[in-house]
Order: sequence, then C-alpha cells, then structure tokens
Amino acid sequence: MGDLDLNDTDALTTILNRHVAFGAYMAADVANMTTITTLEGSDLTIEVGDEGVLVNGARIVQTDIVCSNGVVHIIEAVLMPSEGAEEPPAELPPVEVPSAPEEPPADLPTPAEA
Repeated sequence: MGDLDLNDTDALTTILNRHVAFGAYMAADVANMTTITTLEGSDLTIEVGDEGVLVNGARIVQTDIVCSNGVVHIIEAVLMPSEGAEEPPAELPPVEVPSAPEEPPADLPTPAEA
C-alpha cells in the first residue's frame, strides 16, 4: 500500500469495493463457501484451516457484525488488486431498490383498528 495515492478516489473506491460482496453472509455461510464475488468484480478465495477462515489469505478476526445494510467480518489485511490483474468492469449494473408506497394498502388495519 506504500505506493497508493490517498487522493486517487478511483483507486480507493476499487479497493473498498474489493472488500464488499452482494448479500448478507454470516460466518457459518462464509465457512461453507469456496469463493465470493466482490462489488469490484473479482472472486476472492475462501479457505478454512487450522488458522481459521481465510479470505484471499487474510484471516477473519471478527465475525457476524450485523449492520442495517448487511453483515461485516473483519480481516487482518487490506485486499489489494494483484499486479497485472484484469481490470473489473468500469460500471456495475444498477441495483433496483423498490420504493415504499406513499400510502399503505387499503386492506391493512389502521392503528385505531388494531
């Protein structure tokens, strides 16, 4: 990480997205996986051994931190793209998030009826 320009927001975004996956995976789920695809577009290798669960060789040191937008697992290293690695797609496909209805459906009871 010594050569990383901390003002290079594109590089920092790529590194951050290499640490995030679609979905919410608890430690038990991760331990049963062999790879996981990141938002950055690369596949990380999952290995289970005497040292615990490793993600691309980095040991998971804290698990199952449940947040409002997913589950966090702390690893002991920063996962940097390897030299000469193929560039991920420039743009990820959009994720459709349904919006909440402005009014509840008519067949739901109001708080006064409940």
